[in-house]
Parts: sequence; C-alpha cells; structure tokens
Amino acid sequence: MKKNKLLLTLIFMVTCSAYSQVKESEVFSKNLRGKAEHINFNQTKINSDDKSVKDFLRKQFDSRNDDDFRLDARNTQIENNLESKKYQQFYKGLKVEYAVQSIVSEKGNLKTLVGKYVDVSNINTTTKLSESQALTFALANIGAKSYMWEDKKMKTLLKKKRTMKKRLITQKQSL
Repeated sequence: MKKNKLLLTLIFMVTCSAYSQVKESEVFSKNLRGKAEHINFNQTKINSDDKSVKDFLRKQFDSRNDDDFRLDARNTQIENNLESKKYQQFYKGLKVEYAVQSIVSEKGNLKTLVGKYVDVSNINTTTKLSESQALTFALANIGAKSYMWEDKKMKTLLKKKRTMKKRLITQKQSL
C-alpha cells in the first residue's frame, strides 16, 4: 500500500513538473536577461488557480522567498469564456513598481502571460529615516498653513474613514 502511494506521488510530481515547464516554442519574447516576458501556452498546461499561478511565476523567474506575486482583484475580468487577471510583484512586502504579470486563462488553464519581472533581490530595503525624521522633513518642505490633523472636524473625519476602511478590509478577508 505504501509503495503504491509513493509511486502515485512520484508519477504526479513528474507529470506536474513536465507540464509546468514552458516549451521554448511557446515563449514569444524575452527580456535582456533571457527571461520570458510573453508566453503563449499551447502545450503546457498550468491551472489558473491562485496557488498554481504563483508557483509558476516563482519558478519561471527563479524568484526568492522574499518575492511575492499578489492578485490585483480590481483587475480581474471574465468575458467570452476568458478570464483576465493581474499579479503585482512585491519584495519584502513592498510593491515593485511596473512589475505586473497579466494572465489570460481559458477553461481553468493559462493561455497567455505578458508582463515584467524585476529582479530586486540585491536591493537594501532598510529605512534610512525614522518616522519622526521623515515627518519633520516633510513638514519643513511642504510649507502648508495648516494640516488636516490640526482641525478637529477634519481629524474626526479622518478617523471615521480609517475605521470604515478597516471594517471593509476585515469584511473582505472574512469572505
């Protein structure tokens, strides 16, 4: 029984590995470092669920554990049996600007991937200024006559907006 489970697991892993390898003929264009920026999936079968897509992106771009690809739910569309999604790259929790992967899938499998991956693995993300230093610098350079947090009505409005935003986030997470 254990041998059968082991054999099935091995066959499954080999099959998944074989199907997740992109064929060279499916790569439409590459960046200067030789990484694919446009892939048309003809033979390769990759599920369009969130976990499969993230695993594929990590493997495709040899990304580190500090890299993450987050689904931008605002840019998900379904039309004519095609589903379009966008994944934003993050590094150590920070958004990597312009690093977006656009994915089109059909019948649960990826059909096209177009986007840009930015290798930021050697970038130091440690802050140079403390929060109070940054605020002092900003206040010195903005030169406003008054600020929202100084006005009681505006301060109350800001608190209400933050509370509403937290509730919305909590509601979305519970769905």
